[in-house]
Amino acid sequence: KQWYQRRVRGDDVYFDYRMYSCDYAFTAEIWKSLFLPILLMNSTIPLMLMIATTAPILRYLSAARQAARNAGGSIPWQGTLAVVLVAVIYCFTTVPQIIYFVGSSFDYSPTGVIHFLIYRISVFSGLLNIMANFPVYFLTIGSFRDYLLTKAKESLRLTSITIPQAETS
Repeated sequence: KQWYQRRVRGDDVYFDYRMYSCDYAFTAEIWKSLFLPILLMNSTIPLMLMIATTAPILRYLSAARQAARNAGGSIPWQGTLAVVLVAVIYCFTTVPQIIYFVGSSFDYSPTGVIHFLIYRISVFSGLLNIMANFPVYFLTIGSFRDYLLTKAKESLRLTSITIPQAETS
C-alpha cells in the first residue's frame, strides 16, 4: 500500500457543497496529529515570510532615502508606500484563510458555517489580495503608471483608435 492509502480510510469521504465534488474528510487520527505542522506550513510560515522580507526591504529603502538626503537630494516615498501597502494587504487577506483552515479542522459539517461561508470569504480575500496589487502599483509608482499609459496609447494607436489630447493652459 502507498503511504496515503494507509492514512485515509475508505469511508472518510464526504460531498463538498462548495465545489460540488467528493473530498476526503481527513478525520483519521494521523491527520489530527498533523494538524499543527500543516497549519504552520500553510498559514503561519507564509505570513511570517512576508513580514520577514518586508522589514529588510523597508530598512533598505529607508537607508536609500537617508543616503539621498545626505547627498542633497531626495527620494520619493512611492517605493516604501508600495511595499507597505502590499504587505499590509497580504497580511489582512490571509487572516480569513487562517480562520478557515483552523475552523475547518473543528467543524466537519460540509454544510456548516465554516465550510460554506468562511470558505467563500477566504477564497474572496485571496483573490482580493491578487487584484489589489495592480491598483497599489498604479497609484503609488509613477514610472509604472507612465509605462502602462504609454503602452495603452501605443496599443490604441495600433488599433486606429484616437484619444483626444487634453488641452493645457
